[in-house]
Amino acid sequence: MQLTTSLIRLGATPRDKNEAIRQVAALLAENGKVAPEYVEGMFAREAQENTYLGNGVAIPHGTPQSRHLIKETAIARGKARAKSIGTASRQAASPKPCLPTAYSATCTATHGSKTPLP
Repeated sequence: MQLTTSLIRLGATPRDKNEAIRQVAALLAENGKVAPEYVEGMFAREAQENTYLGNGVAIPHGTPQSRHLIKETAIARGKARAKSIGTASRQAASPKPCLPTAYSATCTATHGSKTPLP
């Protein structure tokens, strides 16, 4: 697996957490790493538990049920400009912030593992 410049988007301007997830999922789909429908698995996983780790980092990923949509193991990375995500929208869905105003989100697609994703 290699992180190429085509899988990195700097200066993104998502309006909220869902749009940030859509943007990194789109990077994976545009680069042939996942089927476009994989984003729905990412939202399903996010509904189970917030993937925000702290310090501006989130690692959204799909569920075991969406694993068949992965074509190749990959990581896509997005970084928003400071203050591109509003404070109210990032705190509405969770007691801890989902995405800080300056964030990095890494979207992983793992293929071929027999171990279920957490």
